[in-house]
Amino acid sequence: MQPLISVIIPLYNGENYIEKCLDSVKAQNCTAAEVIIVNDASTDNSLICIKEYERKNNLQIILINQENQGQGAARNAGIMQAKGEFLLFLDQDDTLEPGIFAKMIQAGKNTQADIVLAGYKRVTDTGKIKKEVKLQQTDWSKYKVIAPWAKLYRTEFIKNNKIVFLPVVLGEDIYFLMKAYSYMPKVAFLKEIGYNWLDNAASVSNTAHKSLEESTSLLNLYEMLETLENSKVLKKDKLYEYFLLKTAIWDILYTAGSNTFSRVTENSERIWDWFSKHFEDYLENPYVRICKPQGESMGIRLVVWGYMKAKKWRLERILLSLLSKKG
Repeated sequence: MQPLISVIIPLYNGENYIEKCLDSVKAQNCTAAEVIIVNDASTDNSLICIKEYERKNNLQIILINQENQGQGAARNAGIMQAKGEFLLFLDQDDTLEPGIFAKMIQAGKNTQADIVLAGYKRVTDTGKIKKEVKLQQTDWSKYKVIAPWAKLYRTEFIKNNKIVFLPVVLGEDIYFLMKAYSYMPKVAFLKEIGYNWLDNAASVSNTAHKSLEESTSLLNLYEMLETLENSKVLKKDKLYEYFLLKTAIWDILYTAGSNTFSRVTENSERIWDWFSKHFEDYLENPYVRICKPQGESMGIRLVVWGYMKAKKWRLERILLSLLSKKG
């Protein structure tokens, strides 16, 4: 019998988290689920934990072992193995909200959606909620949660269009979702919270990205997005352009405090040169407003609007000099 849903979990040294993660899958009470764990060359006791969990619990687990290639490659291996009508990504240190499988699958079947999106909570290891994101029925909600998790995908849609993750340090998530959107999928939104994202200060996105190394340059991702077969479809959407602007501003501001003024300005100049070549009228994006885009938080709207105003008024360098690392 074909599984209804394939749950793909990349695993790397997750002995402290994987049991709680699997508990949240088991709690869904979905007997038609298959769990695909892709072990990315763990060196701790993760595999022992999984075998013990499988022995004690009635949960179908498919284990794939691979050489250390990173999270994106692990997810790609999971996609190849997936046999469910739908698939869902779950990180080893995160958990699912009870009942979210049923809600997502029902929405997918009722609307014939290719992708179903839900909200998420960012939580500490003690369970404290640091952030809660709920989606509205607006076009911007497609871009609000850019991680691959908190989403249900129709497996046939993903496989038929050869949608995969990039083998890069940062940005593989964005590439995956933007490639999916370039095929104009039918998308459904849930108002419910479906995912608990653990706030992990040691994650790659919180460490390596601050260094402004060439390997973590945002422009590597942007250039790859330009090579998408249907990139022209994406570029017709001004919300997509706004998303790239928002991401660029986040990149500049996030790295500023860890780098000198010269490095920070060099990074910003390269980014805006890229926009000038690929989005000639990006300074006039209609969504750079305090009241837009609908569904985005007021704080993010203000940051994007304020930064773009500073750029237009030639105040960007002054702003960056205040934010950059001294010395």
